[in-house]
Amino acid sequence: MCCKVIRRNECRQELHRCGTTKCPSCNPYVIATEHFCYLKKNSPKRPNERLIFFDFETDQSSGEHIVNFALAQYADGTEKMFNGYSACENFCAWLFTLEHKGFTAIAHNMKGFDGQFIMAWILKQGITPDVIPKGGLIMSILHPSLKIRIIDSLNFLPMPLSKIPDCFGFKELRKSYFPHLFNIKQNQNYGGAFPEARFYSPDSMGPAAREKFLTWYEDKKNKTFNFQEEMDADILRRCLEFRSQFQEITQEDPFQYVTIASACMAVFRSLHVTPNTIAMVPIHGYVNDIRYSPDSIRWLDFVSHNENIIILHALNGTDSVHPLKGISMATVKEKTDMTSAVLRSKGYQVVELWEHEFAEQKKKNPQLQKFLESHSIQDRLNPRDAFFGGRTNALKLFYEGSAKYVDFTSLYPWINKYFVYPIGHPEIITKDFKDVDNYFGLILCRVIPPRALYLPVLPFRCQGKLMFPLCRICTENMRQTICTHSDEERALTGTWMSEEVKLAKRKVYIIAEIKNIYLPSEEVAAIQWQSSQDFVKQDTSTNIFIAAFTAAWARLKLYQEMDKLGENVLYHDTDSIIYASDGMNDPTLGNFLGEFTDELEGDEITIFVSGKNLYFTE
Repeated sequence: MCCKVIRRNECRQELHRCGTTKCPSCNPYVIATEHFCYLKKNSPKRPNERLIFFDFETDQSSGEHIVNFALAQYADGTEKMFNGYSACENFCAWLFTLEHKGFTAIAHNMKGFDGQFIMAWILKQGITPDVIPKGGLIMSILHPSLKIRIIDSLNFLPMPLSKIPDCFGFKELRKSYFPHLFNIKQNQNYGGAFPEARFYSPDSMGPAAREKFLTWYEDKKNKTFNFQEEMDADILRRCLEFRSQFQEITQEDPFQYVTIASACMAVFRSLHVTPNTIAMVPIHGYVNDIRYSPDSIRWLDFVSHNENIIILHALNGTDSVHPLKGISMATVKEKTDMTSAVLRSKGYQVVELWEHEFAEQKKKNPQLQKFLESHSIQDRLNPRDAFFGGRTNALKLFYEGSAKYVDFTSLYPWINKYFVYPIGHPEIITKDFKDVDNYFGLILCRVIPPRALYLPVLPFRCQGKLMFPLCRICTENMRQTICTHSDEERALTGTWMSEEVKLAKRKVYIIAEIKNIYLPSEEVAAIQWQSSQDFVKQDTSTNIFIAAFTAAWARLKLYQEMDKLGENVLYHDTDSIIYASDGMNDPTLGNFLGEFTDELEGDEITIFVSGKNLYFTE
């Protein structure tokens, strides 16, 4: 937007280019509708040698975990101990100082334990940290002014601390067991015989781990126990061996990242990216400047239908638009109000509706609901609409008999390694469509599912859930009675990966209408992606096609195996199946990527009960 029209607060006039936007990946100003950019190669981050490893112990006798011991250790082995019930406060006051500016502090299971105490302390100081959450877990904490990072070694070494010495061959260093239930106020200075075995919670251990503990305890129980001796931080410091080996092979410092996955992505970006290969897909797809929300079109079409008038809008009336670029939402509102005022001053009747008001009408207006049941928008294909999650379902809630539980070994990595992926920017087809068997890409289409299919093929978002329905109306209204709807009412409209559509066709889905097809090039690549919905900033490292194809290939592999088992499938999630076994229908097991392993290690389920997805007992 030219400076004569809008005052630029965040861009100096000499940097502004009318009619262009700045590409976050390439950096120069470009004409967005004509610019196609690709994933760029990065240089490795500079290693950070300023590391602290730490560990907390807590008293849980009150029913609440209270830190009463903290141990910190620098990379050179220098230690700092904090004893007593103010240990956490003293540790944090020591850590968050100018002396440690730019340090990275690392704890094992920080995300689920140690990090919770640190977060509470930081917030108590009135500081708002930069946090990367994952559900209720804390993946990383960044102190905004001191730039001190807190990360979790468990995100790089997914194993108990006790296994780290064996993993790296530290014969002189072994983590002993710690009696967490013995950690109460009166035992802080305890020295004497080893605490009873029950203080180590052996019943919470697996069979092999419990047997190993009991053997260890028998050897130790008559020796002297010193409560203050603790080796966890020293074992953590030996994580430097992992860091050293990782750097030697990849030239990347893994502890500059949050997880092993992000570290590996950095390695991919610095060592393995091929120029002009992985497309940076525009956030809003490959579209022109016409912007609208689907609900705005639905409302205008509803008014047009009810009042028998013609209303021109983004999808049916004009080839010319006045895009609003580079201005705030407040300014957009002001310009909209000005336009409304001008129209009213010229004698026009202006009817306006906020989208949240229309959302309420959809819930309460029966006439509108009936209209929307048969209303469809000739929308543009948005690649993000093809990105669905994994498939999970409890097909039977109760089963008594012989059942087995199998799980794919590393399904997604296997998909990434062996399956075909698109690269480059797509060819967009909007007319003269051939049969879907001729395409490999993303397809926006309307399909009519069969009336009876035990395992439907195509995913469909509805009621905030991912479903696999055979009738749109039944799904939208959550009906569980026998379906009596017409084919038109049952039809599903969506964007799917072409191979899912081809499978659906083989399962007697009817391809009623193709609306749009995106055909990426025939070469292959791999990357991962995750997104939210509106007002998303353009990223410089993600490709929605790769993410959509990864999830779709995984669903197809799962479907292939479930289809063999048919109605014997009791439950499944993204990469596993519980099924009724007759001794003849067991899938082949193996130890390699993409092969099934037996989760029960030879045992069988005799009674299976499930309440819902991701919830079952056996």
